[in-house]
Amino acid sequence: MNTRQLLYLITCARTGSIAAAARELDIAQPSISQQLAALEHELKTRLLERDHKGVRLTAAGQRFLPVASTALQQLEGAKVALQESAADPFGRVVIGMTQPTGNALAIPLFADINRRYPGIELDLYTGLSSRLYEQLRKGEVDVLVCPEDASSHMGMVSEPLLTERLFLAVSTRADGDYAQLASRDSLRFSELANYQVMYTSEQDSLGFRVAQYERLTGVRLQRQIPFGQLLTSMRYVAEGYGLMICSTTAAYPQVHQGEVKLLPLIEPDMTRQMNLVYLHEYKQNAAFIRVVEAIRQQCQQLVDDGIWVTTETPL
Repeated sequence: MNTRQLLYLITCARTGSIAAAARELDIAQPSISQQLAALEHELKTRLLERDHKGVRLTAAGQRFLPVASTALQQLEGAKVALQESAADPFGRVVIGMTQPTGNALAIPLFADINRRYPGIELDLYTGLSSRLYEQLRKGEVDVLVCPEDASSHMGMVSEPLLTERLFLAVSTRADGDYAQLASRDSLRFSELANYQVMYTSEQDSLGFRVAQYERLTGVRLQRQIPFGQLLTSMRYVAEGYGLMICSTTAAYPQVHQGEVKLLPLIEPDMTRQMNLVYLHEYKQNAAFIRVVEAIRQQCQQLVDDGIWVTTETPL
């Protein structure tokens, strides 16, 4: 007797059909039939009756089903408890990040997890925040490192992570169209209205935040649609063709190479809160807890190293 046999029996009894159980469990019908036959042979009794309508429990099956359900729950609970109490947690955790965040956080986070917790398998999705929230709702992602946007956040927990400053990225090229702008030390939000600036739509986190500042100040910006990939958009800026509102995580390689300068956006200071987001009903295990701890640690390290500039960072 094994847990697969118990699960197959319980599912067949609930669905009333081996075919339906096979679809639900994503298992071939012959495999289910073989396992159930082996279980009946071991118990030396018929548990299911089969006819053209499907399957139903025999009298013996009705007596055995509660025992099977309890046993399966206890075994699964014991497995989870062992995993959570293990010195080396293991399991798969899927993380979602916007591209600017992943640009700085993904590699050190993955390296840290691989070094400290080899039993944890990480997977990563990057993209616009609206898409990430959709993936979280569908259960395709376990946790987001993401700012708020126009998406519905019903049923989600948002734990504050940090508050990042937002900047205007401008090329440092002396012969570029924005050479005079690059000589500035900061830029007032109202001055942004004089330029076409790249940022995402209001459905996504950056455009959502810009719209909030527009309503606060009464200033309407001239939006230029960014390219789909952050690297392409930042290359466009570095070559002197455009401007972009972004965090320091989005531009730190180009800033380090001297290709891009970041001007703080002030009056008012432009900021955005980053959150850890997961579903209310998500069952946290040891792997998830360790990954969340590592995310917080690596974010703080990026702040300490000056890669991620926050409201706590002196300008």
